[in-house]
Amino acid sequence: QTAVAGTQYSLGNFEAGQLLSFSLLVNNTNTYFTGAASRNTDNVIHAAYSSVIGNTINIGFEDLLNGGDLDYNDLVFSVTNVYAAQTPVSPVSEPETYAMFMAGLGLMGWASKRRQQK
Repeated sequence: QTAVAGTQYSLGNFEAGQLLSFSLLVNNTNTYFTGAASRNTDNVIHAAYSSVIGNTINIGFEDLLNGGDLDYNDLVFSVTNVYAAQTPVSPVSEPETYAMFMAGLGLMGWASKRRQQK
């Protein structure tokens, strides 16, 4: 879609995990670029983005075949109302924790056996 600088569009809502992909069509060469290198005929990454800052992500494109100057400022836009999902991470016990647990069980077993012998 063609847009004048400063124009705003609503992309609607997306479910978590749903893919939202942006691409660039260079009119005078009829060349199509998207982010991932594997999706481009020159096998070069043509889109770069910032981390989510607040609720905004900035996306920039490189519009020349084979990467050009790789400045990613040939088409730049921002997407707002972006929220990164926070995935809860379960704690993972370290080997030292297991070693201390086993040593504690061993000491309890030894103390119990010693008490029975008395």
